[in-house]
Amino acid sequence: MPNVHGIEFDANQSDLVKDIIRELLKDGNCTVYAVPHIKPNGELRMAATPPNPTPRRQHGVFLRIRPGAREATIFVR
Repeated sequence: MPNVHGIEFDANQSDLVKDIIRELLKDGNCTVYAVPHIKPNGELRMAATPPNPTPRRQHGVFLRIRPGAREATIFVR
């Protein structure tokens, strides 16, 4: 299974997830990070980047992507 920022997705899901993340990162002012402790497979989150980002100061999650057995689940705020 391909790894996308530390979370494993099915092969066809990973390409779509990579494309979505790539498009959102083009706009800038956001970051993507993995949350591996969410079971069973973790999730990717994207958040707005503050002017002086630190790992503990990222707020405003606007996209969450979880891998699934048949399809990835995307939550948008």
